[in-house]
Amino acid sequence: MENYRNGLGSFDNGYYNVATEYLTLALESGELDTFHMSRAHNFRGISHFKEDRFQAAYEDYIQGITLDDTFYCFYYNLADYYVTTSDIPSAAHAYSQAMDRYPEYPYAPYNRHVANNVLENYAEAERDFAFALSLDPSLGGNYDPTNHIYILAADCHEEVPRAAGLLALARTALLDNNPGGARVLLELLLEDEDAGAESRTEASHLMVQAAYSQAGSAPADDPGFYREVLSLAGQALALESRAPALYYQGVSSLHLGDEDAAHTAFSTLLAEFPEAPLAARIPLAQGEHFLQSGQHSQAVAMYEQAIADHPDN
Repeated sequence: MENYRNGLGSFDNGYYNVATEYLTLALESGELDTFHMSRAHNFRGISHFKEDRFQAAYEDYIQGITLDDTFYCFYYNLADYYVTTSDIPSAAHAYSQAMDRYPEYPYAPYNRHVANNVLENYAEAERDFAFALSLDPSLGGNYDPTNHIYILAADCHEEVPRAAGLLALARTALLDNNPGGARVLLELLLEDEDAGAESRTEASHLMVQAAYSQAGSAPADDPGFYREVLSLAGQALALESRAPALYYQGVSSLHLGDEDAAHTAFSTLLAEFPEAPLAARIPLAQGEHFLQSGQHSQAVAMYEQAIADHPDN
């Protein structure tokens, strides 16, 4: 068992090549029972994976499963392998197998919701996300756009174009209340010369939405933030994502004190898209602006207009 213990110690300290050598000696020694053999395969597989020896990792995970098919980690790690090899459907299935064996492990449904988003199984993705949050509410605020499952899922899956994958992941980031993560993914898409016009249009729209969603963390009187939103809205207008771009252009102009520009943007929105949901929010945006600037009578008038236009809301 000494080689086994040395292997685990090396693994815990991040010495994955050393861990691989010790665990190989342990597996070849004939001293391990079935349980410890399965765990040795698990940790050697992870060590291979950490050093980019993906096929060797896969073989260890499979050998581990033949010894103990009840251990959830084998399936979770196997899902990570499938992500690196662009097999997102198999990754989603492996995450499901991990969930079957350890239903309380939150990262399996969380990562499966990302895989389902890439595969455009949006209803399943939303259920997975809700279940993951029920197990660990902190996951809603910990979206990491550099997590390999997100980037590799967008980059590798052959049946889903990269742009579609990035859009799906950006929507996931917004759902996760992480507009910063969404913007990282959208910037990757907008930098991709192979992305089509439709994808770029939606990305630009989402970029404006993500930027404006960050308003809660920006000072209300921060002109730099609203100039950035104006710039992004202008880019969206150029790509014909007009309704949301006009709305955010108008709101940002209000915050910058340019009521004429805001009036122009809002008037254009109402003329071109009178039924757009954002058009109904114009009086509320104007009322908020007037309230913050001390123009109380104008604020009351805007709020009364909003009530009259939508008495049921």
